[in-house]
Amino acid sequence: MREQARALTGFDNDWKRGPGHVNFRFDRKRHDEGGKRVFGKSGPFDWQDAVQLCLKHPQHPSFFVDKLWRYFVPTTPDTPTRRSLESLYRKDFQIRPVIEAILLHPALHAGPRMVKPPAVYTAGLLRAIGRGVDTQAWSWLSSMSGQRLFMPPNVSGWDDERWLDTATFRGRWEVANHVSRPFSLTEKQAAALPSEPQALVDGALTFWGSPTLRPETRAALVGFATKAMGDADANWKRRSYRFLVANGLRQLIAVSPDLQTS
Repeated sequence: MREQARALTGFDNDWKRGPGHVNFRFDRKRHDEGGKRVFGKSGPFDWQDAVQLCLKHPQHPSFFVDKLWRYFVPTTPDTPTRRSLESLYRKDFQIRPVIEAILLHPALHAGPRMVKPPAVYTAGLLRAIGRGVDTQAWSWLSSMSGQRLFMPPNVSGWDDERWLDTATFRGRWEVANHVSRPFSLTEKQAAALPSEPQALVDGALTFWGSPTLRPETRAALVGFATKAMGDADANWKRRSYRFLVANGLRQLIAVSPDLQTS
């Protein structure tokens, strides 16, 4: 790692208020010209040599395929699949053909579900309701959820097997809240809302673009709406509870296992 770091010295950039770091470039005068020893080879390597040393390492294709595969499929690829993807990658070291092969693989469509990374989860909710990136809040909300873009915890990147735990779930709850908050229903809209639990669930699902839910998830949502509306034992409650329950259902759908995974 130290020797490769020396090979990668020499880069510089400018900083401007607003966009931040810009104009990244290689400055030979800032580069460590001394000899380095990387993967058993010696020489005055620079950044281009560092890339080639990695690409030509015999374990690189398998490492690359495993890393890329885990972004899309939570299970380990079988030996024939791994060999096929490695062979495809070795042809010209292009990433796109490997991604296309993974996206067409049966394991992606028929295999177990996997937890969405926070950035993917947030983008999916925003896209579902047609909202864009209109606030800087997504940065700190993403950090709360365990993934601050462009700032992984170390050079290995994020641990894709630890996207969701008791700490980061709070961040995802806040993401769902912030995404839907500008569209929250109010008491003025209560009269136009149904009072039947099934209809309230259907309306909340429509808000999120009618995502597919497991039967047990839908049953839990209907149960929540039924119990909540059942407690409306006065006219003001029957009027007010509709929009409160409708907003609650939107939140519960957004944080359900069905939308947290894909």
